[in-house]
Amino acid sequence: MTARSPFSARLRAFTKGFTMNARSLRRVIAASACTALIAGAGLLAASPASAHATVQMYGGKATAGGYGALWMRIPHGCDGSPTKRVTITVPASFESAKPQMIGGWKAKVVKRADGSRQLIWNATGDPLPDDQFVDFGVSVKWPAAEGKVELPTVQHCVKGKVAWIGDEVPTVEVGPASGGGH
Repeated sequence: MTARSPFSARLRAFTKGFTMNARSLRRVIAASACTALIAGAGLLAASPASAHATVQMYGGKATAGGYGALWMRIPHGCDGSPTKRVTITVPASFESAKPQMIGGWKAKVVKRADGSRQLIWNATGDPLPDDQFVDFGVSVKWPAAEGKVELPTVQHCVKGKVAWIGDEVPTVEVGPASGGGH
């Protein structure tokens, strides 16, 4: 007689009444565990590459001509240096863009000759430490046209800056109009 582990006994008790036999269930559990480990390893490997400013959408989707909000996540400082200013350029295709009031930061909007707006947040006290993040909120009227919209973002630190432009520019996908208003 072979010795069985306590796990085997629990597994047999758990599977009692299932149409799948215990051996098949063990295979499914083993395959699921392997898949989870591989997926977890992939996320860990991808983390450094994805450590850039990203657009966060909580709740509703961006719909052409509709109203909504987005948050720009600044995930870290500049090579250890804390963040003292964040500038997001909102294209002219947005009818409106209003910065969120954030404690410890003063926001202003600068309208540019090309119709775009720069939303600028300056730290009023201590800058944002390298090991912390902030989501900078923007209330918007989405562009009337569908498609991908770029939001160039510059993070100014006590020492240095990071320009989230080019291949790393944060984007938002504006979908078809929903027919709703606010």
